[in-house]
Amino acid sequence: MIETILDMSLETLVVQSIAWATIGIMFAHFFPPFQWLKHRIFKRWRNEEYYWVISCPKCVTFWSSLFFTWNVLFAFIASLVAFFIDEGIRSFDED
Repeated sequence: MIETILDMSLETLVVQSIAWATIGIMFAHFFPPFQWLKHRIFKRWRNEEYYWVISCPKCVTFWSSLFFTWNVLFAFIASLVAFFIDEGIRSFDED
């Protein structure tokens, strides 16, 4: 049974949002087999739109959490968390 966002406790919502955001960031930036797949897709179709969608951690988090939970509000919250985590990672990389 898929749990709706209104049935979740706040702790569950926060933990699951952070988990989905981490998965999205990992697949968008750091997971080597997925990086290989991204580059093959880009070389094959030469389409910036496809490459941008699978390189953006917010997009990957939104679509993957929406696909697995079927909850638009949860997917939005998870992608927002992914945005904040990704910005934190980028600010550490710039220093």
